[in-house]
Amino acid sequence: MTTVVHLSTAHSTGDTRIFHKELQTLVAQEYDCHYVVFDDGKMEAHNGVQLHPIGNRDSRLKRWYDLPQLYFEASDIDAEVYHIHDWDLIPVGVALKNWTSEKVIYDVHEDYPHLIRDRDWIPNLIRPIVDSVFPQFEALASNYFDGVIAATEWIADSLRNRGVTNITTIHNFPKTQIIDINDETGEITDSEYTLIYVGGLSEVRGLIEMIELVAELRDRGLSVSLVCLGGFTSKQFEHDAKARIRALGVEDSIKFPGQVNYQQMFQYLSTADVGLALLDVEHYEGGIPTKLFEYMYAELPVVITDIQATEGYVSRDWGRIVPEHETRKQADVITDLLNDPRLRTKMGSTGRNVVESQFSWELEQEKFVELYEEILSDH
Repeated sequence: MTTVVHLSTAHSTGDTRIFHKELQTLVAQEYDCHYVVFDDGKMEAHNGVQLHPIGNRDSRLKRWYDLPQLYFEASDIDAEVYHIHDWDLIPVGVALKNWTSEKVIYDVHEDYPHLIRDRDWIPNLIRPIVDSVFPQFEALASNYFDGVIAATEWIADSLRNRGVTNITTIHNFPKTQIIDINDETGEITDSEYTLIYVGGLSEVRGLIEMIELVAELRDRGLSVSLVCLGGFTSKQFEHDAKARIRALGVEDSIKFPGQVNYQQMFQYLSTADVGLALLDVEHYEGGIPTKLFEYMYAELPVVITDIQATEGYVSRDWGRIVPEHETRKQADVITDLLNDPRLRTKMGSTGRNVVESQFSWELEQEKFVELYEEILSDH
């Protein structure tokens, strides 16, 4: 049996892409799967995957300091393939390839050179140096590895433009076969209409815009609430967001159930009327928000800002594109949708069909399995 180890510094043991999609796909192909991660919990087998959580770290600096621990935990497993999921694991990937002589895959979730300027934890003094050096460092390391996975075509293009050749684009589309959509959660708001958001709660993900949107809709006389599934990215932002909620007087209209598992998320989605993705356009250059397809699969019309991904993945048949930072125009679009239940039903049905036929993990996983088989054929 071929042994595979996935490693992450920034994701959890239950991460949807890593654990529920990639590792479960490999389990179904009868690989011996392990997951080494900075996360709390105990070492145990779960759904065919041996988990190796070595404790969470509360800062990026502590993660970097303990990278050798992650390396030794992974190398002791004696795998045929090591699969890294974060850019700060590139040195660990190079060390594993050098000192174990086994195969290494680099899974690129984001266009990291583009996002460096937004990383607050990088000191301003060295940010220009990192901005200059990292793109070529990532490219050189990528060509050294045995395979590179890009989560979007734009990430793949960014890597190719820097000379990387061994790239496979594997999108983070929903794994539809495990989804059971029902309304067991019941009604979670007292409002006539429910808007919903899934993902991290931060400024670049549009939480403040969504709060202001709800206030505008309430001022127009609409009985509407917002449900946000996910965790705040910082205590300071949580404080600022809740202060804005109080200032606008919409405390009873914004719900924060917190982070929920994948199945529970779809139960919440089944109670909503519209899915929101009011994302920062510049930040999301090159990214495809998975929530877009999760909303579609749950038969929700999508309202999204004009990020790059709308070029190939959003149609008026199932979504509406709204301008960033223009609350009134966003509210106009939402109002039209809420006042037309037949249109919402039609858009939702169309979106569900598109995900099933074009945008599902079941279609992407074939490329994923083929990549592993190709890499191991040279073993």
